[in-house]
Amino acid sequence: MNNSNLPVKLYKYYSCNGENEQRIEARLKGEIFFSSPLNFNDPYDCQLPKINNNTATFSKGKSKILGLLLEEGFNPEETYEKLISDDKETIREVYRRQADLLGILCLTQQYDNILMWSHYAHNNGICIEYNTEKLLEYIYLTYRGRMFADDVVYDRSLKSNSKLFFEDVIDCKLKYWHKLRQWKYEKEFRIGVSLGGNVAIRIPNMVKHIYLGCNCTIYQVAKIWSLCQKNRLDIPISIMRKTSLGLKPFDIPQYELDTILDRYGKEDNLFWKEYETLK
Repeated sequence: MNNSNLPVKLYKYYSCNGENEQRIEARLKGEIFFSSPLNFNDPYDCQLPKINNNTATFSKGKSKILGLLLEEGFNPEETYEKLISDDKETIREVYRRQADLLGILCLTQQYDNILMWSHYAHNNGICIEYNTEKLLEYIYLTYRGRMFADDVVYDRSLKSNSKLFFEDVIDCKLKYWHKLRQWKYEKEFRIGVSLGGNVAIRIPNMVKHIYLGCNCTIYQVAKIWSLCQKNRLDIPISIMRKTSLGLKPFDIPQYELDTILDRYGKEDNLFWKEYETLK
């Protein structure tokens, strides 16, 4: 695949609230999750209400549509006949099933966005930096021709007559890579795989850096650190701190973090007092 236009760095924010240790550990070891668009928090994202049923004029022909319907779990001939007769219920169900089966990994190109930290990590979670080239190469080789990756485009308004079947990449991007401009602050880069919705995969040695939220506690610092040690993960750890210019990362050398945690254990106030003296 062509890497010339890829972002240099990609990140994902995670909340640690209510997450068990196994889930956090899996993420540190390179587990990523392809979510279905039906689970997105934006009700407009990939879920436009009006449908342009292009079944009868789809240039690739009936046989191609039958193959796609079979892959999506439909009775191909029966569903095709209902589609060309413009059966509204069938059109809605095909549209819904296509979205449900699509897997999308939502990433961002920034680790210090205050809104992202607040909305997705509650300022006490983590932000993981991934090895961009390894991430995309692995997904590309795993899913072959069923992968598409690009920046999200933010629009003043969205086209509402999304097609059931895509004639080209432009159709695909209009439906799944366009969002309202209110979300522009996310600076999102999106990876999609067909027939890969609600699926988790693990890519070894993919995590490059771990950022902890500015409101993290000694318990959270200790947990992340111990999980890295347990799994022999040599990953730099930084803690975001509030400054007059916004959130800035402070890198703690491994030996200093180990010493502080050992010295103060779970005494949160003493830990942060010592931590401040290192900056």
